[in-house]
Amino acid sequence: MWFNVSSLNGSEAAYGKRNKLANTMSPSAIEEAQGMALKCIQIFYRDCGLTIQPTPEKAATKEKIIPKKVTTTSSELRSYFISQTQLDRK
Repeated sequence: MWFNVSSLNGSEAAYGKRNKLANTMSPSAIEEAQGMALKCIQIFYRDCGLTIQPTPEKAATKEKIIPKKVTTTSSELRSYFISQTQLDRK
């Protein structure tokens, strides 16, 4: 979805990454991502995040997911941020 939005706004890097990612996706997943991008643009980029719903299999097993607390230092975050490409930072 985000690569679609970025490439529609003129980013050549996003266009390349979108095409590379699309090669790994099913046609229905591509269609869904394109629909999400269109909706995001139509609502002026408000509330464009993904909402993850539990799958029926997970809901049926009633697995309890316990979040793991991870503590990072500011220098670790800075190093990670610097190591990313400009597009990935965005």
